[in-house]
Amino acid sequence: MCPTDMILDETSGSFSSPYNPRNYPFNQTCSWKIIGKQGYRVELTIPDYNLQPCGGAACSCDYMEVQNSFSDEALPGKLCGTPRFIPVKFYSLHESLRVVFVSDDANMDYDGFGATYKLLNYSPPSK
Repeated sequence: MCPTDMILDETSGSFSSPYNPRNYPFNQTCSWKIIGKQGYRVELTIPDYNLQPCGGAACSCDYMEVQNSFSDEALPGKLCGTPRFIPVKFYSLHESLRVVFVSDDANMDYDGFGATYKLLNYSPPSK
């Protein structure tokens, strides 16, 4: 039901937590790896999300984590609860980034997330 390191290597696409927009199941660990060609960066957009809030910023229950990335709109680390800023955008530090979604053993009524991505041509600043 839940992919483990599913490779997404198209120039653009989308993915979501299981059953989104319906409630996601409990006891899941999903991961996606978005890989671009050399010289490209990944732009990941999460229009909205609704995950079980728990543990404050530690997000110790259900969470989503975007690894190998940065964002002007979200602090690094795990995302849970509902966002303050919509949409949330992340950019890969290199040619790829990884998204991890974890739900704990409590069956709650949250519908998870949907996400889109696209590859951006990246030219480093010249010296």
